[in-house]
Amino acid sequence: MLERYQAQGLVLVAFPCNQFYLQEPAENHELINGLTYVRPGNGWQPHQELHVYGKIDVNGDNHHPLYEFVKEACPQTVDKIGKTEELMYNPVRTSDITWNFEKFLIDRKGQPRFRFHPTAWSHGEVVTPFIEQLLAEPAN
Repeated sequence: MLERYQAQGLVLVAFPCNQFYLQEPAENHELINGLTYVRPGNGWQPHQELHVYGKIDVNGDNHHPLYEFVKEACPQTVDKIGKTEELMYNPVRTSDITWNFEKFLIDRKGQPRFRFHPTAWSHGEVVTPFIEQLLAEPAN
């Protein structure tokens, strides 16, 4: 996807989080090596327009302000948060990120426009029309 849309300005940013059943236990300095050698492995290297940042909290009392901003701008994609016993934060709110790999699309002006449930990826087919819509909009 980045190769397809990089020339039009697509950039991906990833913020790992360990609040969902402790699925990201790595320290920040271990994150890229985990991707390179474990999953997906086989010497995988991130695309130059994929920026992987350090771990942050996306929900609960200690959530990062970025996630407050995007969650306020884009409504929740489900009516109910799933298995709350697998969540490692409090309090649980209906606007919360539901699990790893929830996605937001932010336009060229820095405004969050679309939110996608973690299961919505489907090899990019679900989000591609929305990416194309945002890339077609003028930058000014």
